[in-house]
Amino acid sequence: MATVALSRPGADVVVLGPVRFDVFYASLVSFGALLVLSLTDEYDSVDYGIGSVDEEE
Repeated sequence: MATVALSRPGADVVVLGPVRFDVFYASLVSFGALLVLSLTDEYDSVDYGIGSVDEEE
């Protein structure tokens, strides 16, 4: 989050061949993608050994 708070759009640009990435927007997109993935991910609590007491009996 410090990258977003301390950076300015256009201040740092990474060039990979013909493609240019602005570090400011890349960090925002990465954070947003990870947030969406974490909020929409589903897991089975049994796989992790997590369950209520009622399920164990």
